[in-house]
Amino acid sequence: MPSKIGIFGGTFNPIHLGHLIVADDVLCKFKLDKIIFIPSYLPPHKVIKDTNAKHRYKMVKLAISKNPNFKISPVELNRKGKSYSIDTVKYIQKLYKNKAHIFFILGVDAMQEIHTWKNFNELVDICHFIVVSRPGYDTLHLKKKIAKYLDSTEKVHFMKVTHTNISSTEIRVRIKTGKNIKCLVHSDVEKYIYQHKLYV
Repeated sequence: MPSKIGIFGGTFNPIHLGHLIVADDVLCKFKLDKIIFIPSYLPPHKVIKDTNAKHRYKMVKLAISKNPNFKISPVELNRKGKSYSIDTVKYIQKLYKNKAHIFFILGVDAMQEIHTWKNFNELVDICHFIVVSRPGYDTLHLKKKIAKYLDSTEKVHFMKVTHTNISSTEIRVRIKTGKNIKCLVHSDVEKYIYQHKLYV
Protein backbone atom coordinates (compact mmCIF):
# COMPACT_ATOMS: atom_id res chain seq x y z
CA MET A 1 0.00 0.00 0.00
CA PRO A 2 1.47 3.43 -0.96
CA SER A 3 2.73 5.64 1.84
CA LYS A 4 0.77 8.78 2.69
CA ILE A 5 3.25 11.61 3.15
CA GLY A 6 2.39 15.09 4.39
CA ILE A 7 4.47 18.10 3.37
CA PHE A 8 4.41 21.03 5.77
CA GLY A 9 6.36 23.95 4.35
CA GLY A 10 6.82 27.43 5.69
CA THR A 11 9.26 29.99 6.99
CA PHE A 12 8.90 28.73 10.59
CA ASN A 13 10.33 32.00 11.86
CA PRO A 14 10.29 30.60 14.49
CA ILE A 15 8.39 27.30 14.62
CA HIS A 16 5.88 27.35 17.50
CA LEU A 17 3.47 25.02 19.29
CA GLY A 18 0.64 26.02 16.97
CA HIS A 19 2.54 24.52 14.02
CA LEU A 20 3.04 21.26 15.92
CA ILE A 21 -0.62 21.03 16.95
CA VAL A 22 -1.80 21.59 13.37
CA ALA A 23 0.62 18.94 12.07
CA ASP A 24 -0.57 16.42 14.66
CA ASP A 25 -4.25 17.14 13.90
CA VAL A 26 -3.63 16.60 10.17
CA LEU A 27 -1.57 13.45 10.73
CA CYS A 28 -4.41 11.86 12.74
CA LYS A 29 -7.29 13.05 10.57
CA PHE A 30 -5.81 11.88 7.26
CA LYS A 31 -3.97 8.86 8.73
CA LEU A 32 -0.66 9.98 7.25
CA ASP A 33 2.43 7.85 7.71
CA LYS A 34 4.60 10.88 8.35
CA ILE A 35 4.79 14.64 7.91
CA ILE A 36 7.92 16.20 6.45
CA PHE A 37 8.60 19.74 7.64
CA ILE A 38 10.34 21.78 4.94
CA PRO A 39 11.67 25.20 5.99
CA SER A 40 11.75 27.51 2.99
CA TYR A 41 14.96 29.19 1.90
CA LEU A 42 13.48 32.18 0.12
CA PRO A 43 9.67 32.13 -0.06
CA PRO A 44 8.39 33.84 -3.23
CA HIS A 45 5.51 35.61 -1.42
CA LYS A 46 7.18 36.65 1.82
CA VAL A 47 10.12 38.75 2.94
CA ILE A 48 12.21 37.33 5.80
CA LYS A 49 14.16 39.92 7.74
CA ASP A 50 14.67 38.46 11.18
CA THR A 51 16.81 35.34 10.92
CA ASN A 52 18.51 33.14 8.38
CA ALA A 53 17.50 29.76 7.00
CA LYS A 54 20.15 27.86 8.95
CA HIS A 55 18.69 28.93 12.31
CA ARG A 56 15.11 28.29 11.20
CA TYR A 57 16.05 24.79 10.05
CA LYS A 58 17.76 23.97 13.36
CA MET A 59 14.77 25.20 15.37
CA VAL A 60 12.36 22.99 13.40
CA LYS A 61 14.68 20.03 13.90
CA LEU A 62 14.70 20.64 17.66
CA ALA A 63 10.92 21.07 17.85
CA ILE A 64 10.07 17.78 16.10
CA SER A 65 12.93 15.60 17.37
CA LYS A 66 10.80 13.64 19.86
CA ASN A 67 8.00 12.79 17.41
CA PRO A 68 8.78 9.73 15.23
CA ASN A 69 6.05 10.73 12.75
CA PHE A 70 7.63 14.11 12.07
CA LYS A 71 10.67 14.46 9.80
CA ILE A 72 12.56 17.40 8.33
CA SER A 73 14.04 17.97 4.88
CA PRO A 74 16.67 20.55 3.86
CA VAL A 75 15.65 20.34 0.19
CA GLU A 76 14.71 24.03 -0.16
CA LEU A 77 17.71 25.21 1.84
CA ASN A 78 20.04 23.11 -0.27
CA ARG A 79 18.43 24.28 -3.49
CA LYS A 80 18.72 27.94 -2.45
CA GLY A 81 17.01 30.59 -4.53
CA LYS A 82 13.24 30.98 -4.41
CA SER A 83 11.40 28.04 -2.81
CA TYR A 84 8.74 26.95 -5.29
CA SER A 85 6.33 24.30 -3.99
CA ILE A 86 6.05 22.55 -7.36
CA ASP A 87 9.79 21.80 -7.31
CA THR A 88 9.64 20.56 -3.72
CA VAL A 89 6.69 18.23 -4.32
CA LYS A 90 8.38 16.74 -7.39
CA TYR A 91 11.52 16.17 -5.31
CA ILE A 92 9.55 14.32 -2.61
CA GLN A 93 7.75 12.27 -5.26
CA LYS A 94 11.08 11.24 -6.76
CA LEU A 95 12.41 10.44 -3.27
CA TYR A 96 9.55 7.96 -2.83
CA LYS A 97 9.90 6.70 -6.43
CA ASN A 98 6.48 8.13 -7.34
CA LYS A 99 4.77 5.51 -5.15
CA ALA A 100 3.62 7.76 -2.28
CA HIS A 101 0.48 9.86 -2.03
CA ILE A 102 1.61 13.41 -1.23
CA PHE A 103 -0.52 15.71 0.94
CA PHE A 104 0.50 19.37 0.87
CA ILE A 105 -0.49 21.19 4.07
CA LEU A 106 -1.20 24.93 4.05
CA GLY A 107 -3.39 27.53 5.69
CA VAL A 108 -6.52 29.16 4.31
CA ASP A 109 -4.61 32.42 3.90
CA ALA A 110 -2.00 30.79 1.66
CA MET A 111 -4.67 28.94 -0.33
CA GLN A 112 -6.26 32.27 -1.23
CA GLU A 113 -3.13 33.06 -3.24
CA ILE A 114 -2.88 29.68 -4.99
CA HIS A 115 -3.45 31.26 -8.39
CA THR A 116 -0.18 33.22 -7.99
CA TRP A 117 1.92 30.10 -7.35
CA LYS A 118 4.22 28.65 -9.99
CA ASN A 119 2.41 25.94 -12.03
CA PHE A 120 -0.41 25.84 -9.47
CA ASN A 121 -2.75 23.62 -11.50
CA GLU A 122 0.00 21.07 -12.06
CA LEU A 123 0.71 21.13 -8.33
CA VAL A 124 -2.89 20.30 -7.43
CA ASP A 125 -2.86 17.60 -10.07
CA ILE A 126 0.15 15.75 -8.63
CA CYS A 127 -0.70 15.97 -4.92
CA HIS A 128 -3.53 16.49 -2.47
CA PHE A 129 -3.98 19.81 -0.69
CA ILE A 130 -5.00 19.94 2.98
CA VAL A 131 -6.24 23.44 3.73
CA VAL A 132 -6.35 24.09 7.47
CA SER A 133 -8.77 26.58 8.98
CA ARG A 134 -7.82 29.92 10.49
CA PRO A 135 -9.95 32.34 12.52
CA GLY A 136 -11.53 35.10 10.47
CA TYR A 137 -11.43 33.32 7.11
CA ASP A 138 -14.60 32.34 5.24
CA THR A 139 -14.01 28.81 3.96
CA LEU A 140 -17.14 28.76 1.78
CA HIS A 141 -16.06 31.96 0.04
CA LEU A 142 -12.59 30.52 -0.50
CA LYS A 143 -13.99 27.32 -2.05
CA LYS A 144 -15.89 29.40 -4.61
CA LYS A 145 -12.85 31.57 -5.27
CA ILE A 146 -10.37 28.76 -5.92
CA ALA A 147 -12.88 26.94 -8.13
CA LYS A 148 -12.37 29.79 -10.61
CA TYR A 149 -8.64 29.16 -10.80
CA LEU A 150 -8.22 25.40 -10.51
CA ASP A 151 -9.02 22.88 -13.22
CA SER A 152 -10.27 20.56 -10.46
CA THR A 153 -10.85 20.89 -6.71
CA GLU A 154 -11.35 17.16 -6.17
CA LYS A 155 -8.01 16.81 -4.34
CA VAL A 156 -8.43 19.92 -2.19
CA HIS A 157 -9.51 19.02 1.35
CA PHE A 158 -10.58 21.57 3.97
CA MET A 159 -10.03 20.77 7.62
CA LYS A 160 -10.83 22.44 10.94
CA VAL A 161 -7.88 22.29 13.31
CA THR A 162 -7.23 23.24 16.91
CA HIS A 163 -6.53 26.99 17.09
CA THR A 164 -3.99 28.39 19.52
CA ASN A 165 -3.79 32.03 18.39
CA ILE A 166 0.00 31.74 18.44
CA SER A 167 1.91 33.44 15.65
CA SER A 168 5.58 33.70 14.79
CA THR A 169 5.16 37.46 14.50
CA GLU A 170 3.84 37.65 18.06
CA ILE A 171 6.78 35.58 19.32
CA ARG A 172 9.32 37.85 17.64
CA VAL A 173 7.64 40.92 19.10
CA ARG A 174 7.57 39.39 22.58
CA ILE A 175 11.29 38.65 22.38
CA LYS A 176 12.08 42.20 21.24
CA THR A 177 10.08 43.61 24.15
CA GLY A 178 11.51 41.24 26.74
CA LYS A 179 8.34 39.19 27.27
CA ASN A 180 8.19 35.47 28.04
CA ILE A 181 7.72 32.94 25.21
CA LYS A 182 7.88 29.81 27.37
CA CYS A 183 4.33 28.64 26.62
CA LEU A 184 4.50 29.44 22.90
CA VAL A 185 7.43 27.37 21.64
CA HIS A 186 9.08 24.02 22.39
CA SER A 187 11.48 24.34 25.32
CA ASP A 188 14.49 23.40 23.15
CA VAL A 189 13.50 26.09 20.62
CA GLU A 190 13.24 28.65 23.42
CA LYS A 191 16.76 27.77 24.59
CA TYR A 192 18.10 27.97 21.04
CA ILE A 193 16.57 31.41 20.47
CA TYR A 194 18.14 32.87 23.60
CA GLN A 195 21.43 31.07 23.12
CA HIS A 196 21.85 32.57 19.65
CA LYS A 197 20.26 35.92 20.55
CA LEU A 198 17.68 35.68 17.78
CA TYR A 199 14.97 38.31 17.19
CA VAL A 200 16.43 40.80 19.69
